[in-house]
Amino acid sequence: MKITRGIIVIALASLVVGCSAHTGLTATSGPGSQTPVYHGSVSLVKSYRSVAELETDADLLVDGVAGASRVEILYEVPFTITELHVTASSDASFVGRTISIRQTGSTDWLIEGVTDLLQPTERYVLFVSSYITNGGARSSAQYVITGEQGGWIVTQRGILPIFDGTAALSSPMTTQQVDRLMADMQNR
Repeated sequence: MKITRGIIVIALASLVVGCSAHTGLTATSGPGSQTPVYHGSVSLVKSYRSVAELETDADLLVDGVAGASRVEILYEVPFTITELHVTASSDASFVGRTISIRQTGSTDWLIEGVTDLLQPTERYVLFVSSYITNGGARSSAQYVITGEQGGWIVTQRGILPIFDGTAALSSPMTTQQVDRLMADMQNR
């Protein structure tokens, strides 16, 4: 019954965030873990093959540090909303502001194949798009990572993708690439 409920919840999430889940969904827990991990694939409405495609569709490119997060339940599906303090952006009016990033799932409800949740104090480079509300309006308060593939974490090893995939976008970026993308998006 729990797996059937999980499938129904995933199906509802598909309507809310523009995703669809395959019916081969199963839940497992790691050794000693009480947190189920839902296995299956999540297909986004649009999958990106290049950074240029992301650049075209995203509203902004932001560089910032993740802060506090909260979980919001919508149609029995958890969404994590994380505050991101913007330190650089393709739109200069966002620098110094804090924006909210909405992601599917929570620490208690993990979905395999979906972008890892943003972690507090970590620095990220994200292509973001305005969140489309249930009524179809564009939110100016919340953003989503464009195509789920448009996110990188800044580490000592480099700027690494946060998307759990093997596409062309799963390669690291350099600081020079990020700077060039910011400038390109400012000029469009």
